[in-house]
Amino acid sequence: MQTYATPAVPVRRAPSHLRSGLAPLVSPAVPLTQASDDAVSEEILFHRNPIRIVVANGTLWFAAPDLVDALGWAPWTLETAKTSPAIPSYCRSTGIELEDPEIEGEPDGAVTLLSPIGVWLWTEATDALRAQHLTSWTKRQMLELVPTVRRDDPASFLALMPSGLLPPHPTKRSGRHREWIDLKEAHPYLRWERIDRSH
Repeated sequence: MQTYATPAVPVRRAPSHLRSGLAPLVSPAVPLTQASDDAVSEEILFHRNPIRIVVANGTLWFAAPDLVDALGWAPWTLETAKTSPAIPSYCRSTGIELEDPEIEGEPDGAVTLLSPIGVWLWTEATDALRAQHLTSWTKRQMLELVPTVRRDDPASFLALMPSGLLPPHPTKRSGRHREWIDLKEAHPYLRWERIDRSH
């Protein structure tokens, strides 16, 4: 499999008075072919909430616990991010929290990371309407911070699901609506996948 190098990109750091006290993450623990050497997470802000990100495999990965906190969602939604079959394996990874002398207590260990499409599928499985501003934000951040992202990367842009079906129909303001229409026009006879939202 061909791999693509990801250049270092500037990340807008959270102002010091808004820093979360979240432990930094080391590059994903499961094999990702192109993480920068000893890549450590940075923090960016989503509506004044710090979100840890890691650049690896040519795209941006978001710490799922930080997304749950930023949305004010219930703990079961984090379990959905970790285990939902609606999120393919190429959209989900694991980071390892590092000890930080400025943060009290022990690091939490493994942290679920989601790619931009992983974030979108996670919100589709939980509450797509309430989270469409988050999914459009993750796409914008990916395009800004990883300008070399490949358009054929299924972790970053909509593609057929592993089942061979179209992905679920996105909400209008999710940042994925136009992508979905283009995909549907390329595969006019395919049905789209339904996501089980029963919890």
